[in-house]
Amino acid sequence: MKRRMKRLLALGIGILMIGVSACGSRTPADTGEEPKTEQTDQGSSTKEQEEPDETDNGETEEQEKEPETEDPENSETENNKVDPGQPENTGTQPADQNTEVDEEAFGEMIQSLSQYEEGTAGASLKRLKAAFGVLNFSEQYESSQKESFTQKLQAYLTESEAMSAEDMKLKLEGVDPTVQQVFTEGIASMQDQLSDAGNPNRYDTYTQEKYQNVVKAMEEVLNEK
Repeated sequence: MKRRMKRLLALGIGILMIGVSACGSRTPADTGEEPKTEQTDQGSSTKEQEEPDETDNGETEEQEKEPETEDPENSETENNKVDPGQPENTGTQPADQNTEVDEEAFGEMIQSLSQYEEGTAGASLKRLKAAFGVLNFSEQYESSQKESFTQKLQAYLTESEAMSAEDMKLKLEGVDPTVQQVFTEGIASMQDQLSDAGNPNRYDTYTQEKYQNVVKAMEEVLNEK
């Protein structure tokens, strides 16, 4: 009887152990529970970054040198040096300006004016030549040549008997309408006349301001006579 009780007890213990073992081997999937993840302390698993040691650059780097200042006296001397290849301009006029009047153009203007006489044979063609004599001269004339121009004109009026100051005034007044036609209508409007006169025009176009400057300079001289 006692042996049977021991066997039953042993059998019960064995069954109990099997049940406990079966319960312990169940997975989270069998129970429907989500697996738990064990959180780890990331702070303890990562290495602390070491900050670089600051070095004193002030003791190792060379101080920048201050730029050398230019001696103002030497600089002024260098700037005032004259290029030996360039002529020194000591006058009041710029070196590239021509202060002397064109002798040939001046002579042609005076000759064409002296040959023009209103009321004589061929006066219209002579008037045309005289008008373009003044225009040709004025087109190459520069204001820097005024002194030379007026001196030559004064010398001509003093020495010449062909044309007096009063005669020259009348001739300038006589050719002015023809000159104004050139400015308003152009040379093309008088091609036939120019052909008959031997094409006295040296230029295709003329500058009214230049013409006015020449006439003004001439009138200053003529009014003094």
